[in-house]
Amino acid sequence: MKKIGFYLKQLFPFTYTTKYRVDGKGYVSIWKQWFCKPFNVKTYELADIYH
Repeated sequence: MKKIGFYLKQLFPFTYTTKYRVDGKGYVSIWKQWFCKPFNVKTYELADIYH
């Protein structure tokens, strides 16, 4: 029964976001995933507003 739910969810691509830091710089990645394959990946560097 859980497999049926998984496959129904995979019929529509979901949008995911992730915030992370590399070498003190902040980034946000936004992507869509369909059948466990990511596509339309966009990565943005965040501005440091405290300097």
